[in-house]
Amino acid sequence: MKADTVIAAPKSIAKLVKLCAGKAPVAVLPAQNLTLCGISVETIAAYNKGKFAHMKMMNWVGYVLTLGETRIYITGDTDVTPESSAVPCDILMLPISGGMYTMNARQAAEMTNQIQPHTVIPVHYGALLGGKNAPEEFRAGVAAGIETDICDTVYNRLMIRQYLLLIPLALLCCILGYGISLFM
Repeated sequence: MKADTVIAAPKSIAKLVKLCAGKAPVAVLPAQNLTLCGISVETIAAYNKGKFAHMKMMNWVGYVLTLGETRIYITGDTDVTPESSAVPCDILMLPISGGMYTMNARQAAEMTNQIQPHTVIPVHYGALLGGKNAPEEFRAGVAAGIETDICDTVYNRLMIRQYLLLIPLALLCCILGYGISLFM
């Protein structure tokens, strides 16, 4: 990592990120506006409703980056929430896998249609996440006129390998992050 690299992370895991990355992140909470590396950044609450994976009290976030006149919303792992479905943006990146961590393909398409971005890029999907039909189910639900950019299966296979390698680490980080937040 370069010395001038800036990391932003939810306040609830800032100490863990510092431990793992070797440098303190910019600790953020939902509903903040800040500038990082000259880029306007807005944080949006990212959480699950009725699930324990990403509880609202953890203050996880998605990010809206404004580059010139273009707003890019990266939702992070979230369900459709009042906060996430009310973000105006030009490019939307959202998970479509469903299950314990995120909205499913149908819900993601409905949220996309509500937000009406120029382009949508589904993430967090594949054979292990939402099933191999999730991308096409998502595309079929997105309104005409919204460009849908779906990555090919080579990318998905690579992501599956990465997820399999990272799952134990991610679980440990979640457990440690939750534990640390209890004592803050």
